[in-house]
Amino acid sequence: YAGRGLAHLRADNIERARRDAQHALRMNPDARARAIAAGILKELSVSASGPARVVVPLNDQGQVFVQVRFSKSGTPHRFLLDTGATFSLVPRELLAEISREANVAKVGKGLVTTADGVRHPVTRYQVDRAFLYNLPLGQIEVHVLDKSPKGILSLLGMRSIGDFSVSIDNSAKRVTISRKGPFPN
Repeated sequence: YAGRGLAHLRADNIERARRDAQHALRMNPDARARAIAAGILKELSVSASGPARVVVPLNDQGQVFVQVRFSKSGTPHRFLLDTGATFSLVPRELLAEISREANVAKVGKGLVTTADGVRHPVTRYQVDRAFLYNLPLGQIEVHVLDKSPKGILSLLGMRSIGDFSVSIDNSAKRVTISRKGPFPN
């Protein structure tokens, strides 16, 4: 169950990942399975949440995964919060799901440069609303690689959270994301 939970998490099936991890822990697993299941539940935890901030865990690799919704009660999607990325990037399959929950409009073409220095052609889309957990982000722009490699992660870049500050506390292994300005309409 822990391994299946991890597979669900990596496939953006958040609720299935949570259920499998909880089930794995109830089965008195060995140390490795316990660590996997506990890691899943840790990533999915939110230690503080309010109308203007959320506190989420920093994982052992220094990564921050957050949940983004495209309607108030929509399906949560797993995004890597990438403080080194300007733009948000989603796989084509996720764009189709987003289109079922929010208005999506194509806004043009562009190029993005990934961390490895490679430039990729993208198609840019405007999404009319997004929520970081329950915090409204308002409109965001997402990019879809024109030639998508398999296994691409959804990245939440800094332009999408421009009205928020991100504070990373390495010693406590937590990240606080707080609204800087007024709430969007």
